[in-house]
Amino acid sequence: MFIQPKALGVSTLRLRFRWHMEEREVLLTSFFFPFMLRLIPELMFRYPIGFDTPLYLMKARIYASNPFALRFKATLGAEHVSLFYRLLGWFYLLGLDVRIIMKILPSLIYGLIGLCFFMYLRRVEFFSPGESFLSVLLLAISPPSLRISWDMHKQSFATVLLFLSLLCLRSDGLRVCLFLPFLLVLVALSHELVFSILALLIVVWALGELKHGSKVTLLPLGVLLTCLLILSSWYNWDMRALSSMVFEDYYHGEYCAYGDSWWFILVDRTFTPFLLLFWYLLPLAVMGFFKSRFLTPWLVLCSFSSFFRVIYPYFAPAVSWRWMLLLIYPLAAYSARGLKRALRCFTLRSFLSSISCLASLILMSLDFLGVLGLHIYAFREGYSIIPSDMVSSSLPLDGLQATEDCINWLNEHARNGSVLLVDSFHHGWARFLSDIPVITYGPLYRSRSDLSDVDTAVKYALSLGYEHVYLLARSGAPEGFNLI
Repeated sequence: MFIQPKALGVSTLRLRFRWHMEEREVLLTSFFFPFMLRLIPELMFRYPIGFDTPLYLMKARIYASNPFALRFKATLGAEHVSLFYRLLGWFYLLGLDVRIIMKILPSLIYGLIGLCFFMYLRRVEFFSPGESFLSVLLLAISPPSLRISWDMHKQSFATVLLFLSLLCLRSDGLRVCLFLPFLLVLVALSHELVFSILALLIVVWALGELKHGSKVTLLPLGVLLTCLLILSSWYNWDMRALSSMVFEDYYHGEYCAYGDSWWFILVDRTFTPFLLLFWYLLPLAVMGFFKSRFLTPWLVLCSFSSFFRVIYPYFAPAVSWRWMLLLIYPLAAYSARGLKRALRCFTLRSFLSSISCLASLILMSLDFLGVLGLHIYAFREGYSIIPSDMVSSSLPLDGLQATEDCINWLNEHARNGSVLLVDSFHHGWARFLSDIPVITYGPLYRSRSDLSDVDTAVKYALSLGYEHVYLLARSGAPEGFNLI
């Protein structure tokens, strides 16, 4: 029996068309599943969720007041205008309600992370569509990833640009020269931690290309060094997220109460959150580990930055837990590969067996979905890297409504020479809603380092010449204030 070549060509074409349609559906699902998952807590809360999200609203308004400024005055000194702040500032200048924007934009970014992560694994790491989607699934439901999307919007935005940069490296030399420097600049202007990861990955990639005699890497490397200089200058060479003298915190901060046992407390405060965050992924990640040009250096850099303060606490990243959260991306990919190897090891080849294994993995980590507001799981006290649920802001829902009503009244009735005093929890919302100057006191975001309580804030306001001092408090009025 003979088969005509023409018929064979048509059959092959149909098979290819069907396969591409199936991958396109998986690609769309890689966007819509994280997007809808992140949208759940937003729909359960009237205001934008996230403890630091009000700060983004505040800085959008500040940037809109001077859209050509490269820096603006932050809580304790000058701060650069991040690319994400500029984006929100442009929305504010166009007359759009940035509160509505921030109800939708973080979920869109979360979906884009899933989409770009899928494309990266397919085109750079050569994962199968099933492996790539499983990696996106593990990433989307993981507490570290949800924690990042809760209020670390600059970092999430920069992560999308990072994966686009890595995808650009798989293109031809012309596209690398045209698009990679542009993406490098965007990442450098967005977030310092993500840029540090990308800088390392570009160096590793460039060294590999130079070994093969390629000279196309010289331009990206030159732009990379320029970005490093610009970024360091922009941060006044004080990037505490990358390196800081943190040893003094153990003597003058919370660890001083533990005496000589402070190092053991530090070990506990470092490794216990790590195990709570990644315990269900670690066995699969070890089983699925492979040497990757990008995932392996990413894993090494974030692990080093997360645990270095235990080894040498004199000079280490001041926010090591942020580096720890960034471990989720390589671990999700390694875990998906490990699950595939586990399925082969146990010869679970039938469709029902594979679905059962996947469902067991999801059910095993279902308690972590409490961060979505299901109140199933909460971290132990003292390890509050992950919030008990994402359906929250810096203030409770009833407190937010009351805060908005009070500030709206104040905007209408406050006289000239008035100032508003707020604590750390009201800071972002007050700065965003208030038309009069705001002074913040308390443990976070205070306007000056010595404003630890109401009394010092009042003295500071009077020293600035304000005649009418208003206080926004969550409980009764302190001595010297009249309740309005």
